[in-house]
Formats: sequence, C-alpha cells, structure tokens
Amino acid sequence: MHVLLMTVLLQGGQTSHTIDLAIGLKRLRVNVSFLLIGQKQYPALAKEVADRLKEYKIPIYTQANIVSILPYVDIFHAHSSWTFELALKWSERYKKPVVFTIHGIGFKNDSLLSKADTLIAVGRRTKDELPKSVVNKTVIITNGVDLGRFKPPKKINNPYKVLYLSRLTTSKELGLKTLAEAVDEVGMELYVASDKQIDVKGQVKFLGWVEDVAPLLQDMDIVFAVGRALREGMASSLASFILGRKYGGLLNSNEFNLNDLDLSGFTGVEPNKNTILKDLKLLKDENYLKSCQKTARLLAEKLFSLDAMAQATLYVYETTYIKRKFRF
Repeated sequence: MHVLLMTVLLQGGQTSHTIDLAIGLKRLRVNVSFLLIGQKQYPALAKEVADRLKEYKIPIYTQANIVSILPYVDIFHAHSSWTFELALKWSERYKKPVVFTIHGIGFKNDSLLSKADTLIAVGRRTKDELPKSVVNKTVIITNGVDLGRFKPPKKINNPYKVLYLSRLTTSKELGLKTLAEAVDEVGMELYVASDKQIDVKGQVKFLGWVEDVAPLLQDMDIVFAVGRALREGMASSLASFILGRKYGGLLNSNEFNLNDLDLSGFTGVEPNKNTILKDLKLLKDENYLKSCQKTARLLAEKLFSLDAMAQATLYVYETTYIKRKFRF
C-alpha cells in the first residue's frame, strides 16, 4: 500500500505528529510518501523534517514535483485543513480513497468533511466537536510518541529544572504567569520553550521556539504542557503537569485510561499560584519526584505509543481502501 501524507509545515504538534506517523508506518513496511507545503516559511524546521524522514528513506515532495507519483498512491491522507481540498481533488481524479485527520476543535465545514471516506479525530473532545453528519465515519486515534526517541533525564538537577513547553496563546498567558511566580517562590528554575515571550514575575529563561525538544527534555526534571508536548514530556520520564487555559494538576497515577485522561488544558481549575505552588512543594521530596517521573513514562507506554498509533492508522487505511474498492 502506498500512502501519501499531506500537511502544511507549521511549528507545533501537527507537524510532529505527521512525521512520527510516517516513521511508524514505515516500520510497518508501508510505502509512505510525504507532501510538505510551506517549507520556505520555516527553513530550519523544514531541514529537521527532511533529516528525520531521510533516515527512514521517506521521500518528501512539493506541489511542483509530486505529479509523477500521484497515479500510484492508494490512500491520500491529509492532516492540515489547508490540504483537504487538494486531497479531495486528487481522490476524485485517481479514484482513490481519502482520509482526513482532525487535529483540533472547531472545524465545522461538514460539506467538506462529508466528502472524505474516513475521518480520524485525535481525541474524544475533537470528535465530539465535529458535525453530527460525519460522526459515524470518524474514528479516534490519539497522538502517539516515539518512545525510543525520548529518553529519561540524565540526572536530577539541583535546583530542579522546570520546563514550560507550549505555543503561547492569549488564553494560556495566565497559566505561565502563575507558574513563574510559583516556581520562583519554591526555589526551582523555570525554562520556557515557546513561540513568544511575555512579561512574568521571577527569574525565567526564555528559550524561544525549539525545533527538536528531545535533548531539552532530557535535561529537565518537571514539565508543564498540554497535548503532544505533554506526551513527549511524559515519554521523557519527567514529572508531568497539565497546564493550558486551565490547570489540570500533576499526573501521579498510572491508572488513567484514554477515556478519563484529558491533556487538552481546557478542563481543570483556573491557574492559581498557590495551587501550583502546593503541588510543586510535594516534589521537593526527591523520592516522590522520581515516582512521578516513573509514572509519567508508564502512562506514555500504556496510552501513547507511536507503534500502536501507526498500527491503528494502518487498519483505517485497509478498511477504507476495501470499502472504496467495492464502491467503484
């Protein structure tokens, strides 16, 4: 089976997800090609993507040079809403099925979504926000992380190093500001890897946007994040806190399952310095810190394996292809 993954290059989890999916599918011996639009906008990120995919001999195409392979594609899999119409155009021309992955909430274009053979939602909240007309052809496959790529910390730092890892929207600014105050008061060090910098109280080291976060995570002890970034922190065996628009607290149990674990940062309590400070103080006990780090990794292994994500996606391809084959 020849699959064409289609996305627009962006700083964030969507690009990372698509790269990892390509690698996971290749490990399953799927023939994968990659259409990457917008490489000139982020040259450093484009080079990183190219280097990672080159390791697995996954070819990258642009719209200018992809025409020659299109007749040989069996599944068009679009990951950015900006590529949905292009995927449908090629699907109609070559009579091959098309799959959309919906990465965020709020996409309501049911006339466009209804034309896809299958929809993949990255979480229950994402699926629940889709138009009711397409729910029956939507499956949930949560983001997976390459567990072999993210390693545990090299050592416990003194003082502890805390990382805030997220794109910084206006709705998340309160969370970062209260986190900075709490970290300063508890005597830890705060590092911020984000796409912008804001004024906060306390000593904070802003790192800017970090293309490859794996080495950075290996040097930290604690991570505050949401979504894919938090999964990567969990896979790196860091004590992991949910912090986005809301504060979801510390992940200190491995009994969670996908139905009751919400990493979106949309649920929880209003970010508050004293609430975060109370939780951080618990981690001053190094044995408890190590226990939470171990728990985070166990959760990542249980729920967020790249291999499991790739296998589930391949099953979607196979069933979608069979349904389309009998339709024509």
